[in-house]
Amino acid sequence: MCVSFNLKCISTDIICKVLIVWLFLLKIKILINLLQRHYNIITGGRGDVNVYVLSRILTCVLLLPLCCWRGEMLKKIIFESKCVYLKTSLFFLLTMWVQLVNSASSDYVSEYNGTYLKFLASEGDNDLPRLKMTIFNKQLPSIVVDTGSTGIVISANAIPSLNDLPSKPGKIIYNSSGRIMLGVWVETPVIISGDNGVSISTKSLPILAVSEIACLENARDCTPQKKPRDVYMMGVGFARENSMQKQSTPDTNPFLNTRENNYHKGYIMTRHGVYLGITDKDVSRNFSIVNLIPSKDIVGEWKAPSACIKVSTNISEFCGSALVDTGVKDMFLTLPGYFSDSGEQLSPGDEITIKLSSEIQYTVVYDGEKNATSPARIFLNTKRATPFVNTGVNFLNDFDILYDADAGLFGYRYIK
Repeated sequence: MCVSFNLKCISTDIICKVLIVWLFLLKIKILINLLQRHYNIITGGRGDVNVYVLSRILTCVLLLPLCCWRGEMLKKIIFESKCVYLKTSLFFLLTMWVQLVNSASSDYVSEYNGTYLKFLASEGDNDLPRLKMTIFNKQLPSIVVDTGSTGIVISANAIPSLNDLPSKPGKIIYNSSGRIMLGVWVETPVIISGDNGVSISTKSLPILAVSEIACLENARDCTPQKKPRDVYMMGVGFARENSMQKQSTPDTNPFLNTRENNYHKGYIMTRHGVYLGITDKDVSRNFSIVNLIPSKDIVGEWKAPSACIKVSTNISEFCGSALVDTGVKDMFLTLPGYFSDSGEQLSPGDEITIKLSSEIQYTVVYDGEKNATSPARIFLNTKRATPFVNTGVNFLNDFDILYDADAGLFGYRYIK
C-alpha cells in the first residue's frame, strides 16, 4: 500500500538527498546479488531466492513514485529536476533491474557460498556431465564427472613425460560396463574448470594413467584396447572400494581434495553444475538427509546410502543400497531371488518404485512410458546377494544430490 503525503511540506532539496541515499544503497544491494549470481549461481539451480518475486519487488520500488505521487514527482525528476545525481541513480537502478530480470533464466537462484562449476553445454537431458581439466599445464578434452567411481582416469598419452614421473601400478574396474583400466598411478595437482569460467585447484593427488583396457569375463560393454586415446573420466563418488575399485579411496577424489578448505568437504550436484564445499545451511536447504555409516576399514570413507526397491508385479520389497551414478545412462538393479509371472526378468510395463529416504521416492517403468528420470535401459541381476540400485544420470533431471564427506551426510532434493 502506498502512503500519500503532502510534498509541498517537504523541501525538494531534502527529497533529492534522501532519495539519492536510498537509491544508492538499493543499487548496491542489487549489484551484490548480480555478482553472486555471476560467480556462484547455477542456471537452473534451486535455492532460497525467487528471482521472479525479487524482480516484482524491484518493479514496485521503481513504480513507487508513480503510485504515491501520481507521476508528478517522477515527471519532475526526469524532465525538470536539476538534481543530476538523482536522475543518474534512477537510471542506474532501472538498468540494474533489467539486468537482473534478464539473468534470471530459471525460476530460482541460490545464495550458496561455495565454488560453482557449471557443466559444459550438452545436447540434452540424457548427456553425461562434463567439465574441463588442466594437468601438467596441458588442457585435456572434456572429462566426464562420474559419481559412480572414485579417482581421475585418463589416457596415458595425455600426460606429458609420463615415463619420467614417479609411478606405481594401478587398476580401476568399472563394473557397470566391465572395463578394466590398467596403468600407473602418478601424483599431481590438477585444475578443474566450469563452463562459467570458474576454476578450482586440487592438492597433489593420484591419477591413473591408462595404458590398456581389459574386460571382465561377463563384460556388458567393453572392447579390449592397447594404448587407448579417449579415456577421460573424473570419479567423484564414494563407497566404491567394495565394487571392484579397491584403489578408489577418498584421497583420489578431486572434489574432496581442493585447496579451498573453508567448508566441509563435499558437494551439491545438479543437472547443470556442481557446488564444491558444504555448510550447515546447505544441508537444511530442502534436502532430505540420510545419515551415512562410516567405513570400518578406510579413514574418511562412508558406506553407500540405503534404498528400498519395489516392482509392481512382485509382492516383495528389496532393501539394500543406492548409487546415483552420473557416469552411466542406464539403470542397474540387483534383486536377489526376484521372481514374477514372467520369471526372473522384468516385463514391459512393470513399475519400479525406488524409496531413497523417508521423503524421497520415485517410479520408472520398464519398457514403457518414459519420464524425466527414466534411464536409457534397465538391467536386472537376480543372482547377487545384496539388493542394489544404480539410478543412472537421469535421476538428476528431477533431483539434486548433496554429499557431505566430513559429516557423513547424503541428501536428495526434489526440484520440480
